Amino acid sequence: MSGLVILITVLSIRIKFEKKSRAVKSVWLNSQEKLMQSLRGILLNVGGDGRCCSPGHTAKFGSYSVMDLNTSKILDVRLTNFLFANKTEDVREAG
Repeated sequence: MSGLVILITVLSIRIKFEKKSRAVKSVWLNSQEKLMQSLRGILLNVGGDGRCCSPGHTAKFGSYSVMDLNTSKILDVRLTNFLFANKTEDVREAG
């Protein structure tokens, strides 16, 4: 394959991926907005959990999720880059 054909193929795959990513993000944000509106004014029983990409090694990223324990609905998910956070307090602020 020539370099031009490879470049066009890669760009085509990348464009398709970006379109799908935007669609997924849009659906997620819309569903979360509806969920937050439905829970407005209700007392929640909330729990959260965090994970890092490689415990005990060089954890670069961590993900945190918060869930309403009564309905088992995910309220929020965050990805944090630990390179910019040195202390526990900094991680909370960076996330």
